[in-house]
Amino acid sequence: MKSALKLALEALELAVECGGALDLDTYVEAKRKLQSMVDNIVRYDRKLDRDERSPQGDDYNELLSILDLATSESQAAAAPAVVAA
Repeated sequence: MKSALKLALEALELAVECGGALDLDTYVEAKRKLQSMVDNIVRYDRKLDRDERSPQGDDYNELLSILDLATSESQAAAAPAVVAA
């Protein structure tokens, strides 16, 4: 089973390849940013593994920062229905 992130990356790749020229820049930027975010999370996880330590509160905050969800404003922009609940 593919993860939501993998499916999103594949959908963006299809959009880059088959989408309209008007939206191409948006698709390319979205794919680049999402791939960078995934890469940074994997790097951070591997660093924790190399350091042989369990995640702490600061690690949680770092992951929220990588996901661009560290502030109330960024959370509201990304998940308005959840924030409003």
